[in-house]
Amino acid sequence: MRFAAAQLRVEQGEVEANLDRAVALIRRAAGQGADVVVLPEFFTSGVFIGDDMLAVPGRNRDSGALDRLKAESVATSVAVAGSFLEIEGGDVYNAMVLVDPSGAVFRHRKDLPTQFENAYYAPGDAARTCGPFGLAMCWELLRNKTLSELGPDVLVALAGSCWWSLPVGTENLELDAYNDRLCRSTPAAFAALAGLPVVHASLVGRVTTRRGLSRGETVERRLVGATMIVGRDGRILARAAGEDSDDLAIADLELGPRAHRPAQAGFWIPPMRDEYLRAWETENRIGADRYILNRARMVGR
Repeated sequence: MRFAAAQLRVEQGEVEANLDRAVALIRRAAGQGADVVVLPEFFTSGVFIGDDMLAVPGRNRDSGALDRLKAESVATSVAVAGSFLEIEGGDVYNAMVLVDPSGAVFRHRKDLPTQFENAYYAPGDAARTCGPFGLAMCWELLRNKTLSELGPDVLVALAGSCWWSLPVGTENLELDAYNDRLCRSTPAAFAALAGLPVVHASLVGRVTTRRGLSRGETVERRLVGATMIVGRDGRILARAAGEDSDDLAIADLELGPRAHRPAQAGFWIPPMRDEYLRAWETENRIGADRYILNRARMVGR
C-alpha cells in the first residue's frame, strides 16, 4: 500500500483556509497514487492558548470539517486520517478520524490531553484500532499505554502531531534543541518498539500564544516538523522536505504481522526530563479546571 504523510503549514485558527490546504494535499497525494493520507493533529487550526481557541470547535462544526474529509475520500478513493476539535454530547474532544472511501468513519479521541490542552478538550478513549490501522496523536507516542492498546491485528500506526518549540528567542537553547530532537526521534522510536511502521504527519509554521495557562505574556512558538514514514525497524523511509511549507512524505509499505516486542514497564517510553514532568503535573491540573469554565463557551451552552 502507498501511504502519504502530509505536512501542513497551519494558519492559526483559520479553519476554512486550513481545510482548503488539507484538501489540496489529499488531492496531491491521490495524484501520486496514495491509498492512505494522514493529516496532522489539529490540522484545521493548530493549538494555542487564548480566547480565540475557544471558537475553534464551533468553526470546525460550522465548516463541515468531517463532511469535507468524507467527500474527498469518496472522490479520490483514498482513506484519510487527521485530527481536529469536535463537539460531541456537550463536550469537546481531540478526535482523530479515519475516513474510508465507503464513507465509513472511525474515531479515536486523544486519551489524555497534553498539558495546557486540557483547557480545550476532555479526555478521550482507548479505541485506537480499526482493522489494520492503529491511531495515535503526538504525546500518545511517548506512552507505553499506547503500545499496549495497539492490538495484534494492527499492521501500521497512523499518527499526527502539533508539537510546540520553546518560545522563539528563548535563552534556553539547550532545552529547545532537546525538544526538537525528542519530537523528531519519537516516530522512529515508537515504530521500533511497536514493531510497526508509522506514518506521521506534522503541522509546521508558527503560533502566537500565551506562554502558559497561568502566564499571560504573549510569545511566538515554532511548530516542530517531523513529517515522515518509518519502517517497523525504526528506519526512516520518507521525510517531508523543509519545515515551512506544505509537503508530502510518500512511501510504499508492505504490511505484515507485527514483530513481537516485550511489554514495556512504566508510564513513559523515553526518560522524561524534569521540566516536562513538572509541566505535565501543573498544566494538566490547571487545564482541567479551566476546561470546566471553557466548555460552555466552546459548545454553545
